[in-house]
Amino acid sequence: MQINDLLEEIKNLNPEILNRQIDKWTAPDMRFVKETYWQDSASVNIFRVKGTQHPDYAGLTWIEFLEKGKRMALNLGLFKTNPDYYRQTDKKIPSMYYQSIDGGELYVGGDGNHRTAICKAFFYLTGETTLHGATVTDYRIDNELHNIFNDIKKVIREKRLSLDIDIVSEAVSRDDSGGWMLEKYNPKIKVMDYGKNRDFLLNDNGKAEEFLEDLKRKSKFAVFFAKIFGKK
Repeated sequence: MQINDLLEEIKNLNPEILNRQIDKWTAPDMRFVKETYWQDSASVNIFRVKGTQHPDYAGLTWIEFLEKGKRMALNLGLFKTNPDYYRQTDKKIPSMYYQSIDGGELYVGGDGNHRTAICKAFFYLTGETTLHGATVTDYRIDNELHNIFNDIKKVIREKRLSLDIDIVSEAVSRDDSGGWMLEKYNPKIKVMDYGKNRDFLLNDNGKAEEFLEDLKRKSKFAVFFAKIFGKK
């Protein structure tokens, strides 16, 4: 397939999937990350790549990016000489790096913006889907804790309490061997009670939810403190 054929055929077909805008990556709040899973050479469905963290490319459609990308002419020239690069199963060199949250849509996280657009067009024309040899990081978020944290913040603000909260996180474990790594973390809510000049941690989501419910009832707030500090 020649360089002009790729652009011309895609533009002529004008597929809806390549006329979608490139979304901008929104980084997760790392305080709530409970797992980070990294793979050095993974296989991905190229059509699940939804966007990028690069601010210059977000907002374009994939077809517009094929026409306007800053280094697209160079990358299309390399595609012309070696289209099988996109089909090879070895780790991509230079890397094509993607990131995701909770196993969801993929976003270009570094190298690979131009090649991703080319691969989408190429595979659309050939009927392929899977790009091999990509580097992928997936962040798993403690969404339950995040929601409880936001609810506690809201109650503190609405009731104008002399409290504040933050998140502290500790590394729990790390498993890895050649080409992959799984890190686990334990995020907790830290409560700072300025009225009583003391701090404490809510060590699990059950305690955090109980704290939230008692905070909403406020009349029973002292009872909850008694439970935490072992008072009768």
